[in-house]
Amino acid sequence: MRMKKFGLLKELNIKANYKGILLTPTASKFVSSEDSDIIKTHGICAIDCSWAKFQELKLNENKYEGRKCKCN
Repeated sequence: MRMKKFGLLKELNIKANYKGILLTPTASKFVSSEDSDIIKTHGICAIDCSWAKFQELKLNENKYEGRKCKCN
């Protein structure tokens, strides 16, 4: 919510046609420098929910570029 306060994010409807990178725990690839063109053009999306509840969203995985985030 702090990012929203400073105008650094845009809220999307769950059914929005999104062409950027979606951070998801079910992705097979990690975000990398190879994704830089997609990120610069369309951005990165994070869904505000518990990863434990992520499967309940029933997202069509063919409609987005899913990536894991390697956070250390």
